[in-house]
Amino acid sequence: MLQLDGNQLDAPRLQYRSSTGPQLAGHIHQKTAQNGSWNLQKLLFSTPGRGERWSWIEISTGDKMCDEQQRRSFLQSMDEHLRRNCSFQDPAVWHCPDCREVSPLRIPSCHFFRCDGHVNKAALGKAFQHFKDHKVSILFVILPNKDSVSYAAVKYVADVQVGIRTTCVVRTPGWRPGRKDRKGNDIHELKRDPGTAVNILHKVNLRLGGGNLLLDSHFNQEGQLFTRETIVLGADVTHPGVGSQKGCPSVAAVVGSIEPEFNLYSASISCQEGKVESIQQFGDMVGERIDLWKDRNASKYKPGPPRYPKQIVIFRDGVSESQFQMILKSEWPQIQNTLATRYGSIKQKLPKVLLMCVLKRHSTRFFPTKQGDQDVNGNPRCGLVVDDKVTYENAYDFYLQSHACIQGTARPAHYVVLVDELDLPRSVVQKEASSTSPPLRRVRLTFVF
Repeated sequence: MLQLDGNQLDAPRLQYRSSTGPQLAGHIHQKTAQNGSWNLQKLLFSTPGRGERWSWIEISTGDKMCDEQQRRSFLQSMDEHLRRNCSFQDPAVWHCPDCREVSPLRIPSCHFFRCDGHVNKAALGKAFQHFKDHKVSILFVILPNKDSVSYAAVKYVADVQVGIRTTCVVRTPGWRPGRKDRKGNDIHELKRDPGTAVNILHKVNLRLGGGNLLLDSHFNQEGQLFTRETIVLGADVTHPGVGSQKGCPSVAAVVGSIEPEFNLYSASISCQEGKVESIQQFGDMVGERIDLWKDRNASKYKPGPPRYPKQIVIFRDGVSESQFQMILKSEWPQIQNTLATRYGSIKQKLPKVLLMCVLKRHSTRFFPTKQGDQDVNGNPRCGLVVDDKVTYENAYDFYLQSHACIQGTARPAHYVVLVDELDLPRSVVQKEASSTSPPLRRVRLTFVF
């Protein structure tokens, strides 16, 4: 073991709307994260999502339907949170009248499941289209269990074939009022506990085009890395799993922010040769993301023409130390060519780019030597940065633990900067990558590799 010093960044300051006091656009409540979490009681999302109406549908196997009391309780919980955090023209839950049998929207399982147990996509698509025709903006889909095949089928039909926003939840099996777990705690019915309900609403609000929170530094326009003229890109490749068919392709994806608050992202996806980690169409997908950013932010440049972002921050995931040269020789030239073409077409100055890899598959762990520097599980507190002694000798890299580890030993992310045209101080990159603010404080650590 090796002892060394690390830097502890302050917890991030977050901006929400307050549920108490005047509900004005500028009425902002500041919240400070503590050990990777914070309480949203009496707080509202920074920007409410908007829609026409919301509804629900249940998919079941056999006669195992969700208990009606459990379903009603879930809908009541969603109704309360949606009224507080989102904006609907018709805020009450819409029960589809054409699908009723005994109870509201009690759909027979034979409509959606074939005899082999797989989802009947044609029937499901017809049902989803019915909701879309009635201007349902968000549809809650109650699933019988955590089945990845059924979930994938629901998302494919909703996202690709029909084009309706969905949020899937799994009902609590065998639930009954007053039931307790092994520790004597109450078992909440279908997603009824406040913490789970708020987590669901985080996803729903973003899918409705809202924003959940703002970073204090961004709200006050103090950021240098994540400015209002910056687009953030994330890239990764998913490979076929064990047992996949021969010739099955790998899937590469690039996601990019589309608004200055970095709440909403869109994606480009492409198939490529299987088991190849280099993104073969990186340049084309980056071009799609910056084109959309330009179109979505055109209003702030009026009366002048739309402009591309002045800064680009790229997080490349899923690579190992031996693949850094592959990125610099294969992927980075694609990005350069795309930027030269796009920016040159409108005679705009080329942006400054920060390209960094995020490594998670490593054996590096840190253990605080002082109890005051530990969290409840003995791990370092959120915001730990280590940038010397265990980093590369002639490279720009650092370890950052920006999350709380619920159980086990925390694994920090290893950030390796391959392209740095921004030339910002390392402390700024570390601070904003962790979404925190200075000052720093020193922490004594034991290092294990």
